[in-house]
Amino acid sequence: LVEQNEALVSIVLMLSLYAAPQRRSHVVRFQFDQRVTARITLSRVLWLRGKTDQALRNVETGSQEALTLRHSLSLGNVLAQAACPVALLAGKLDLAERYIEMFMEQAAANDLDVWRIYGRCFRGMLRIRRGELAGGLLQLGEAVDELRQAKFVQYLTAFLLAQAEGLSEAKRVEQALLAVHEALARVEETNERWCLAEALRIRGELALHVASQTDAESYFRQALKCAHAQGALSWELRAATSLARLYQTQRRPAPARAVLEPVLAAFSEGLDSPDVASAAGLLRTLQ
Repeated sequence: LVEQNEALVSIVLMLSLYAAPQRRSHVVRFQFDQRVTARITLSRVLWLRGKTDQALRNVETGSQEALTLRHSLSLGNVLAQAACPVALLAGKLDLAERYIEMFMEQAAANDLDVWRIYGRCFRGMLRIRRGELAGGLLQLGEAVDELRQAKFVQYLTAFLLAQAEGLSEAKRVEQALLAVHEALARVEETNERWCLAEALRIRGELALHVASQTDAESYFRQALKCAHAQGALSWELRAATSLARLYQTQRRPAPARAVLEPVLAAFSEGLDSPDVASAAGLLRTLQ
C-alpha cells in the first residue's frame, strides 16, 4: 500500500458494503474469514495514518470477531498480521505480550511452524522494546534466519527493520547496516513501499553512528518526503523527530521546530504513545 488515505477509504467502503454470501462461507482462499481479514488491513492503515487509538480498537474487534466465529486460522491471521505488529508499533507492550501469547497458542494448536517462527520474532521485538537488547536481538536474529531457511519471507522486511533498529541501539553498527540494506533491497524487489520511509529513517540514524550528519540529514529528509507523500503520518512523525533531534544537536532550534511542530500538531489521538510523547518532549526543549 503506497497511498494510505486512498487505502483507508477503500477498506472502510469494503467493510461498510460487505454482504454476507447467501450460499457459501465467508471463509475463502487461505481459509481466512473475509471480514476479519479486511480488519487486518484497516488496522495497519489506521496506524500508518496516525490513528493509533482507532487501530488498536479495530485490532481488538477483529480478534473478538475471530474468537466468536471459533475460526482458529482467522484468529491466528489477525494476531500475526495486525494485533501483534500494531501493538508493538503503538508501544503498547503489555498488550503486545498478551497478543503474542495468544498467537503462540494458535501456532501450537494448528501445528504451524511458520507461525511459531513469527511468534519468536515478535517475542524478540518485545524484549528489545523492553530494553533486553542482548536477549531480544539473539531471539529475533535466530528467528529471522529460520524464516530465510524456510524460504517464507512474506513479512521478513518488517522484521529486518526491527532487527536493524535494535542493533543500532546496541551500537552494533555494521550488523545493523547489513540488516537495513537487506530491508531496502527487499523493498525494491517486492515493492513493500509501505515501510520505505521507516527504512530510510533507520538508515539515517545509522549514518549518525559513523559521524556523517550530512548523510543522516539526507536520509531523514527522504524519509519525511516519502512518508508525507504516502499519507503515513506515523512514519512522518518518526522521521520529523529524527531530523529535529539532529538540528537540535547542531544548535538550530528554529528549523527543528519548523520540521516537527506541524507533524505533531496533526495528531488527534494516540497522544500517550511513545512516538508522540517523545516528539512532544523534544518540541518542548526547542521552545
